[in-house]
Amino acid sequence: MLTRPGYAYGVNAGGVTVGKVQRTQDGVNVWRAFRWNGSVEELALPESAPNVTLYHNTANDVTASGHALGATDAAVWRGYYTNQTRACVWWAGTNGPALLGTVGWTDPNPARRPGRSEALGAIEIGGTNKLLVVGTGWITPTGSSRAFRQRVSFTTTTNQGVTTYHTTPKELFDLNDPMWSVIPGGWTLVTGEDVNSGEWIVGLGTDGSGQNRGYVLAPQTVAP
Repeated sequence: MLTRPGYAYGVNAGGVTVGKVQRTQDGVNVWRAFRWNGSVEELALPESAPNVTLYHNTANDVTASGHALGATDAAVWRGYYTNQTRACVWWAGTNGPALLGTVGWTDPNPARRPGRSEALGAIEIGGTNKLLVVGTGWITPTGSSRAFRQRVSFTTTTNQGVTTYHTTPKELFDLNDPMWSVIPGGWTLVTGEDVNSGEWIVGLGTDGSGQNRGYVLAPQTVAP
């Protein structure tokens, strides 16, 4: 039971629940991601940077193994430090976020891309350490958003009893790119809200007349 204002956004079959809860930082109310499994575990922000204060994060979904995903303020190097909202995963058994990339930027180092992104849904696929993640990303720092998908996984190394999680890859793939999906002319897929084990993706899009519409994107088998 939360004793502070909060929202629950996702729950798995084992009852592990995620969302965001309000707390006070530097005299102001901020939102912090949480994972609940009998008690509230506040999920950490990334490490900060000089002259940058990080405040907010949120967990939007949780997988069968307890991996939480969502978005977090992140200090990103872009010639200077600045705050950017980044899609992220908090792997089960960890508290720190693994930052993902953005949509539409071609810098080979995802950490330097200036856009924003948020993970909204995921499914474990191909192993408990492998996720198919969907969400939304902004193709410019303040511009139009685009639905994305990405397979994300982790490996671990242990040194002197300390286990480190290594997350790969970090690029996010625009679902509007014909390499990843074939959509009707005039449509733009804006968000990827959720995905199931068959890799069906649902979200918000705009049709040829510019009206907002829900969509279902289903995998297709194409003959050679």
